[in-house]
Amino acid sequence: MKSTQITLRNVRRSTPLSARIRELAERLEEAHPTIQGCRVLAEQQFTGPNRAGAFRVTVRVRMPGRELVAAHEHADDVFVAVRSAFAAMRRELEAGGGASPSQTPQPQSEPTTEVPS
Repeated sequence: MKSTQITLRNVRRSTPLSARIRELAERLEEAHPTIQGCRVLAEQQFTGPNRAGAFRVTVRVRMPGRELVAAHEHADDVFVAVRSAFAAMRRELEAGGGASPSQTPQPQSEPTTEVPS
């Protein structure tokens, strides 16, 4: 990946988690080469003192002229939240959010012919 930034908030840093995020980011770039960068935020929200809440993962992909965002929450497993957030981003890119202006189909105009008068 050209640039992958991983931020963890209230989530214990682990090599397997970082490796999985980088792997999924690289897969996105392979499928969509116009991606310029990817930022991933994995956080665990707290519902009260000493009460851990759901894991929320947000994936931001930077492309020429735009930034796409996808997020997912999971109550128990940060890895499931990571997988689901990247799956949501992949669907967004495949639905046309990742098409560059040169890849967007242009309407065909009717050929014009001049008729002499």
